[in-house]
Parts: sequence; structure tokens; C-alpha cells
Amino acid sequence: MPVILRISKLYKRIFSFTESGLINEIKVLAEAGACVEQIRVHDLRHSHASLLINQGCDALMLADRLGHEKVSTTLNTYTHLFPHKQQELVHSLESLQATDSPTPELL
Repeated sequence: MPVILRISKLYKRIFSFTESGLINEIKVLAEAGACVEQIRVHDLRHSHASLLINQGCDALMLADRLGHEKVSTTLNTYTHLFPHKQQELVHSLESLQATDSPTPELL
């Protein structure tokens, strides 16, 4: 189903369904045995954030996407999902050293 953009003076709606409609649909699927657990809509927000982090989204972009005023809010909530970033940084720095390229002169 395509995403419908409805714009009014009071709000913007990007999706063609309401929160209550989505909750009802999840409930119906869960009860029908569709291998879907009944979850809160807010859980979808966390799943979305987790997916973005796993796809390489940085904390600043994620904070903006989630509407967090401060990136610290995002980091306080999702820091446990970023540990692989430290290892990626280590590998990146090690690969710089492994290239045996001359180090830039300091000014």
C-alpha cells in the first residue's frame, strides 16, 4: 500500500493509517496466529532506531530522525547498540597504519 501524504493546517500525516488502526491490525494478526507478537507502537520506534544503527546510521542523524532535541537523549537510550562502532573505529585506524603511508606533517 502506498504511503499517502495528507496535509492539514493542524498536522502532517505521512502514513495512510492511524495509530489506533495500526494497534488494531497488530492485535488482529497476533490473535490470528500470524507469528506476530502483540507489540506497542512505541516498540516499532525502537526497532526502527535499532535497524538504522545496524545499517551504520550515526547518533547525530538518528537523533534528528527520531526528533530528539539533544543527541545525548539518543545516546542515553541507544548506547548499548553502538559497541560495534568502537571495533569499526579500531579497524579503520589499524588499516591506516597498515598502509605505511607517510604521516602528515604537523603545523
